[in-house]
Amino acid sequence: MRRKLFIAVVSALGMVTMAAPAIGATDATLFRESTTDWSTPSTDPTGLTYDPRSHKFWISDSEVDETGFWKHRNLFLANRLGALQKTRRVDKATVEPEGISWYPRGKSLFVVDDDKNAIFRFGRGHDRKIGTGDDKVRKVVDTLRYGSGDAEGVTWHSRKGKLDMLIWTDAGTTKIYELKRGPDHRFGTRDDVMKREFATSSFSGPGNRHFADPNGVYFDRKTGHLFAVDSKKHFVLETTLTGSFVQAINMLFCRDDPVCRGFSDLVFAPGTDGSPRRLYLTDRGVDNNVDPNENDGRLYQVELVDVP
Repeated sequence: MRRKLFIAVVSALGMVTMAAPAIGATDATLFRESTTDWSTPSTDPTGLTYDPRSHKFWISDSEVDETGFWKHRNLFLANRLGALQKTRRVDKATVEPEGISWYPRGKSLFVVDDDKNAIFRFGRGHDRKIGTGDDKVRKVVDTLRYGSGDAEGVTWHSRKGKLDMLIWTDAGTTKIYELKRGPDHRFGTRDDVMKREFATSSFSGPGNRHFADPNGVYFDRKTGHLFAVDSKKHFVLETTLTGSFVQAINMLFCRDDPVCRGFSDLVFAPGTDGSPRRLYLTDRGVDNNVDPNENDGRLYQVELVDVP
């Protein structure tokens, strides 16, 4: 059985604040939908990141190894249309790659493993590729050290062009953690500093539904804000870096689609129609523990439209 990855471009989103009802709402319009059969399946896409140089997405899958579709690949490269380009693996350190985040300046990939309670940094080996046997891998965060036992998504923040903070979500504590490197300028050492942590479960979106299962997180360098998704919610949470609520962006297309359960990760990247900026989200679909034969992961492309 071959996996189908669905791509949707949706225009116009409603927005909600915590303190008051939505000041405006717009129906979601399905702009484009296409399907792609992948010969090497990703049944439950859990992580999503974008490499602007290659114009490719990296998609991780932490569950495919538990299914009959496992082909010893848990990292996938796809173009913005969703066509599979290459398959790789990060099982040198983990078969449970939850969230991922590409760091272009360091040409490295951050990978979260919620079983090992760790964030790994994958660097290129002699073959100059990520996701092969000669990767240089280092554990840069022991999440349990900070009380985080179910890490999910990961992103990063830089200052003056240099990496200075790793940020991750935890579905158990419902928190976002912001870890700053210490004076030695290295992560994974004793002088790392937990700069901030805040609970997302205090924030709510449409229908007063609380953000209680944070998964993917993305630091947007254009706005300076964090964007996060919940695997069981049909909206995207936007906060400041200091943890103040900005808005909940309603994904009406997901609410109206019985197959869409919520989202696993997100990233901003150029649109397939030439637009400079779109929001892309992954959706695992039905959990493999519910249906071991499921193969229904999705990738959405969303246009954000301001509502007056």
